[in-house]
Amino acid sequence: MQPHFRPELHLLGDETEMDSGIPITRLRKLGPVDEQAGGYRIFSQDETPQYLHTNEQLRTVQKGEVIVALIPKRVVPFEESQQPTIISTNYVIIKPSERLDAKFLAWWFNESEEARRQIDVGAQGSALTRLSMGIIEDLKITLPSIKRQRLIGEIYERQTALTELSARRSELFRESSNALLEKAYKEN
Repeated sequence: MQPHFRPELHLLGDETEMDSGIPITRLRKLGPVDEQAGGYRIFSQDETPQYLHTNEQLRTVQKGEVIVALIPKRVVPFEESQQPTIISTNYVIIKPSERLDAKFLAWWFNESEEARRQIDVGAQGSALTRLSMGIIEDLKITLPSIKRQRLIGEIYERQTALTELSARRSELFRESSNALLEKAYKEN
């Protein structure tokens, strides 16, 4: 009979390496920033992609790392790109240790009561709606076995993908319904 595994509480900063982004004003000093592909892609959640054209060697997001958006206080998906990707000061790159699964970290940070409670307490008594790297490093995370983390992370990734597909399907239905209604309206 195997001994019962007991999850341990850890400081997130002890289980990760973190890097903050580069201020946009500094990026603009390194070279031109525009929408023309090439150079470094500047990570953004919802804007038209922008690119920095420079010969400088900059810290880029690597496979297996996660990106925390400091303002909505969420881990955001990073899809690997053909071009090296850098982040601005609105984000933090987190490289999990071998004892912490990146997909599990995304679930824990975005959805778990343990993380939400700590993030909300860190924001109380402050007009700041932005996380800091210090607050993130001081979060306490309970680490189940790596096998359980991977299972939770995989399920979360699939749930997120299904949620996005469902939202897209609803949006397409709304658009097509409105187009038909507009056509019916104009025919009379």
